[in-house]
Amino acid sequence: MKVENDIDCMCSANGEEAEEFLTVSDLTEGKIDPFGMHVGSFVWNLDDNSLRCSVNAHALVGTESISTLDEALSLLHPDDRALFLRDTDKMISEKQLPPRELRVILSDGTLKTLLVAGEFSCDSKGKPIRCCGVVYDVTESKRADEAARNATELRNIITTLSTRLINLPFDDIDAGIQSSLETLGRFFTRVDRSYVFLVSDDGQKVSNTHEWCAEGVTPQRERLQDMSLERLPWLYKKIQNFEVVHIRDVSRLPRAAQAEKREFERQKIRSLIVVPMVLQHVLAGFVGFDSVREKETWTGDIISVLRLVGEIIANAMDRKKAEVRLKQSEEKYRALFDFSGDAILLLKGGRCFDCNEQAERLFGYNRERIIGAFPWEFSPPFQEDGSRSREKALEMISRALTDRPPVFEWLHQKPDGIPITTEVTLTAVHLGDETIVQAIVRDISDRKLAENELELSRQRLQSLASHLISVREEEKSHIARELHDELGQVLTALNMDLKWLGGKLRKSRVALSSKTDRMAELVTQTIRTVKRIQGELRPTLLDNLGLIAALEWQIKELQERTSLDVSFSHPDEIEADEDRAIALFRIFQEAQTNVVRHARASRIEIALSETDDELLLTVADNGKGLGPEDYNKPDSFGLLGIKERVFSLRGQFSIDSKDGTGTRLDIKIPKKPLTLTSGPKNQS
Repeated sequence: MKVENDIDCMCSANGEEAEEFLTVSDLTEGKIDPFGMHVGSFVWNLDDNSLRCSVNAHALVGTESISTLDEALSLLHPDDRALFLRDTDKMISEKQLPPRELRVILSDGTLKTLLVAGEFSCDSKGKPIRCCGVVYDVTESKRADEAARNATELRNIITTLSTRLINLPFDDIDAGIQSSLETLGRFFTRVDRSYVFLVSDDGQKVSNTHEWCAEGVTPQRERLQDMSLERLPWLYKKIQNFEVVHIRDVSRLPRAAQAEKREFERQKIRSLIVVPMVLQHVLAGFVGFDSVREKETWTGDIISVLRLVGEIIANAMDRKKAEVRLKQSEEKYRALFDFSGDAILLLKGGRCFDCNEQAERLFGYNRERIIGAFPWEFSPPFQEDGSRSREKALEMISRALTDRPPVFEWLHQKPDGIPITTEVTLTAVHLGDETIVQAIVRDISDRKLAENELELSRQRLQSLASHLISVREEEKSHIARELHDELGQVLTALNMDLKWLGGKLRKSRVALSSKTDRMAELVTQTIRTVKRIQGELRPTLLDNLGLIAALEWQIKELQERTSLDVSFSHPDEIEADEDRAIALFRIFQEAQTNVVRHARASRIEIALSETDDELLLTVADNGKGLGPEDYNKPDSFGLLGIKERVFSLRGQFSIDSKDGTGTRLDIKIPKKPLTLTSGPKNQS
């Protein structure tokens, strides 16, 4: 090489010429740069260990004067200095300084890598007296080569980390992130701390969740929890914009970043890089690398790769959050599932693949017996409606899968044969490509028993009410007969006697005759009143001519007392026993009384009809109608009496009325009395 030839010329036997040549040579002035790098030269005199360097050589090591080898060695990295001193004797004996890299520590603390090479010249006896050499600055080339190697190695590391974090079980994700930070931290030999920060859900705080520190570096994680973002406004603004923040020298941060500068200097950070973690266009946090002992610079290739680190860790953290939410959801479901007051079965293909403890208690079987079984295996062969349990269960499961969830009563059976009345709700649940059926089974044996007892009690009360109405009607009939047979006859006889006495006194005692006439007239009025009361208590037409005649008589009485326009439609004959005829007659009496007293109506329409099974009575008026408050008045004895009579005969009662539109009363009474049913046996 040309440089080697030049070195040979410089290191001639004439030392003075060589030194002069080195001083004025283009090479020593740095004008010749054969490798595209800065070059300097030096002469090392072995007799006094003195050192003469070119201007460029001084510039390369960042000093203006170096006069001895010891001064030059003091600028070297301690490790390189020790190696050079160890090899000095060997170099002198071999009369050659082979090319070697030496790291120089500049005054600002940065490292520069120099390539040094030279040869020794000797005296006439062959003893080495001086070494002429050349110094090349290979820092940038070294860094470029190192960066290329690092980028390749880093990509391999990232691929490994990504695969590991993707495949890690949920519980190992935190440990995987911690291990990844350590791997990356150790890969960057001059990185002293690596960490992850997560932004809080409200976006107001950050917390240091993971941290790796090199030996001798103080951890910061404990003190960096729930840290307000106001403490790092400049940094946070940049990472909010998804920028990578690369700070080569903390001491040279801009004025806008003084808060960050104070915090970083407190942590003794000299250089750092922060990579945002972004999920679905939202900042989730950031990954950072600090250099504490030395200043560090990261190349663009490495920064690009570190962006991938942020994405990988963000995805891992997101998967962890999703797994946590899923686990919490599963725990809540399992809690609801296991501690539900109802039995729950999960069915797939008709078979049970999961159940809760309540199902074991309800059916009286352990979990091992229930799992894998069909639900009809815990039922009697036939249901209460006569259907086979197996066929009906399959029908209901099919409905749950194709229609809205069915709710139905079902008869189960315990191992000892005791039946259990339940209410079952089937719901189809779609889990990805799979569909299962959830069966919620509620024991309603006690409820059914209570319902049956309540129904029996209601029937008994209705029977009692019917009996009381019957007794009341009999009492009215008895009073009516007594009025007719006793009081009526007495009043008639008294009236006849008063008329006879008046006739006798009319000729001799005119005053007494007039008095007896007035008495007879009062007795006649009393007889009419008694007949009216007798008719209201028990119209003889109802007993003698039937319901239609009695209603026509009552309507005639109504028309004579009021100005109402009354219409009455009915068949020629109607089939009604005594109890139903009396009930319909009394209902009409109550209805027409309500119309007269409250409705302010001008017309009443009455319709009586029958079907094969029912007697129908309708009373409609064109009065003011009923408001919502009128239906439940505590003193509405008229409506209450109508309801009582209708329900006592197992009939139906309905009112259609609105303010200002009149009122329509519809009554339906079965022709045949219903038989009182007995209560069910206790099924529990």
